[in-house]
Amino acid sequence: IDSVMMAIMNLAKQKTFRQFLKKVNITIQQFDAAAHGDILNGCLILKDVDLKGSYFAEMKNLGKKFDYVIAPFLEAVSVNNQFRETAVMEVFMPLVQKVSSGGFYDVELESLHFPSLAKARDFSFYYNTFVTINLSSLKTLDSHCSFSKCANLRLFVAPKLQNINRSCFSNCKKLEAVLTPNATVSDMAFAFCPKIKTILAFQWNFSCDCKKCPRCTKTLRNCLENGDKFARSEEYKLIQRQEQYDKEFVRYQPKMIQFDLMATKNQRKTLELCSLRRQQNQTIKNVQLIGQFLQCVGQQTITNHTE
Repeated sequence: IDSVMMAIMNLAKQKTFRQFLKKVNITIQQFDAAAHGDILNGCLILKDVDLKGSYFAEMKNLGKKFDYVIAPFLEAVSVNNQFRETAVMEVFMPLVQKVSSGGFYDVELESLHFPSLAKARDFSFYYNTFVTINLSSLKTLDSHCSFSKCANLRLFVAPKLQNINRSCFSNCKKLEAVLTPNATVSDMAFAFCPKIKTILAFQWNFSCDCKKCPRCTKTLRNCLENGDKFARSEEYKLIQRQEQYDKEFVRYQPKMIQFDLMATKNQRKTLELCSLRRQQNQTIKNVQLIGQFLQCVGQQTITNHTE
């Protein structure tokens, strides 16, 4: 349990829009000026609420490479294998509610922040590098192997999750704790996970024959007792507060983003107006100079005629 508490203390917090831009060295002005699909400083910029194509295929065909994705308005990673086998290490997708099959299959995600995510499918996050996960809105894992082969994963938290799908965490060999108080555990969910010591779940009548997991080594009862004990701890209360934080984040962050972008547009318009004003002033000065010149020429002409 001590190691679980340490992992909880190390849960990374969701970056704001501004913080993410700062991390990838992009200004709000640059983001505003960029087109949907542009890559700037190794960051893929997505501005639509939905995506049509697969960046897995696009990278294979066009050789495009990016390490980060910023998609503040995206609501779903809806295409199968959308970011499969890309080099993505971190994403900003606060409104994404669904990740399709293989959506982030074999990428390099070091952290996982999806405060709106409610549903994932088979291989959605297969073979990634993140260490801790707290998905406060996740409810459903369809099919199988959603988080399998995540070699560094130690802690998984999903308070609203209703099911842990078949082979969900198979071959997550460093996994120590799964905190899903409302979930039913499916067969082979923890196959080849020898380090699990804490499980908090609603139903756990699952089968397995891997010879490595708590079910196979007959330590499941101890894991469940540790889970019940942890559910009464102060650290678990900290996790529960994350749900409220995520709700507030999802509620206010889009408004702050729109405000920032609007302010940027207004600033640009102000600069354009100032530039036009300077041009107008210069034009007026030029007209005045031309008028003075013509006046001098006229006076000189009159003088010549008089002489």
